[in-house]
Amino acid sequence: MEDHNYVIEEVSGASSGAMIGSLIASQKTSQEIYDIAKSFTIRDMFDINMRDFSIKGTKIISRIMRHVDVDCIEDLPIPFTVVGMDLRIGREVAFSEGGIADALLCSSRVP
Repeated sequence: MEDHNYVIEEVSGASSGAMIGSLIASQKTSQEIYDIAKSFTIRDMFDINMRDFSIKGTKIISRIMRHVDVDCIEDLPIPFTVVGMDLRIGREVAFSEGGIADALLCSSRVP
């Protein structure tokens, strides 16, 4: 997109799309995002609890947050919305303010 001088005015995403979206909203280039993703190992991505076989996903979010310069969605240079699901009411929820890590975790959580 940089090669064609596209200007990103707003970003939204769910699950892994929200994780990549947070980097885009932080104004990381395509090459930087590629390099970040390429640096991950399988151990960086999943924290598996062997007692109940649950997968949390906090490791990958921590790794992504190392590359995001702010903590709150509303402080990102490009407007950003994270889409998640509220299982209690069965509807999607959009986060456009608040903690980035919390929103990413909500969006990528496996019930």
